[in-house]
Amino acid sequence: MFKGYKSLVDPYVRIRGVSRVRVFVNSEGSKFTCQERFFEVIVAAWYLTKDGVYLSASRQFYGRSLEELPKMAKVAEAIDEIARDLSDLARAEPMDPYAGPALLSGTATGLVFHEAIGHRLEGERMVKTRSPCVTVITVTESVDLIDDPSLAEWEGVPLYGHYDVDDEGVRSQRAELVKSGVLKTFLMSRSPTKGFHHSNGHGRHERYQDPMARMANLIVTSEERRPWPELEDMMMTMVRERGLPHGIIVRRVSSGETRTDHYDFQAFKGVPTEVYRVDPKTGKETRVRDVNFIGTPLAAIQRIRAFGEDYQVDNSYCFAESGSVPVATVAPAMLVDELELQRANTRIRPPVLPFPPMARR
Repeated sequence: MFKGYKSLVDPYVRIRGVSRVRVFVNSEGSKFTCQERFFEVIVAAWYLTKDGVYLSASRQFYGRSLEELPKMAKVAEAIDEIARDLSDLARAEPMDPYAGPALLSGTATGLVFHEAIGHRLEGERMVKTRSPCVTVITVTESVDLIDDPSLAEWEGVPLYGHYDVDDEGVRSQRAELVKSGVLKTFLMSRSPTKGFHHSNGHGRHERYQDPMARMANLIVTSEERRPWPELEDMMMTMVRERGLPHGIIVRRVSSGETRTDHYDFQAFKGVPTEVYRVDPKTGKETRVRDVNFIGTPLAAIQRIRAFGEDYQVDNSYCFAESGSVPVATVAPAMLVDELELQRANTRIRPPVLPFPPMARR
């Protein structure tokens, strides 16, 4: 299927299935056996630009059963999409640093809350790292934030963070983390912290690591939600009022990271894969590349202006001290007063000879 796209570098389709069996016994008399299945199909490729930047594009399909994986026609469609995506990216201009209004898709919203808020609500961080942000978290009043590993799906989409019992023998529970913008509780394992002495079923680990409180299905909801076109109009009005040359729309993201150590800086980073500059006068969208968005947790969550109507599910894996665990985020689009973007991608010297698939006979 990739033969029609000779300019792509190292394209692949990866099919992966994991059957995880957990057997648990403790001195309290608790015991259980769980078998959990995770399936994924990843379609990915790279493109090397003339100015020496490797661009990447991918599509991911996740399921908890084989029946939920895409058929061959869907994989072929994904290959065509990433080929067009890389072609568009190659023609796009590198983005200059930016700080201003931005409109984020549901998956981008989920990434921001996962990195900026979710990790700071993991109970052990109050004891082990004493993260300075968790004690002063307040969000816009319209936001509710919950983590519910008991949910198997959201509007028909399977959730990777679903499980019945955590890795410390505690049944999964819905944790109401933020209600109407006010912090209510933490993600808790069996390790207590000040004011919170009982687990709410979020003790997780990958294999041999010590279990600790981790996210599972992090869900961002809001009572005040607006259609996407209205969010676009609001953003362009904000851009014009501030006299900025353009606004920003982030439609796709790939990954993120954050630091929660008490002895280091408090910040997070997101890696967007589909970003557009938006002309505030005409609404024209122009694709840009070579950017990351960055921020500090308290500033990011206090600059939320509005949320969108539709929710998007993002299944993935989260890496932390207790290893890699499957997680999901569910979130709507989000308009923020300010998002900071910085230049990304290190340029390399392009090869002297063409790649073998690009060779001409």
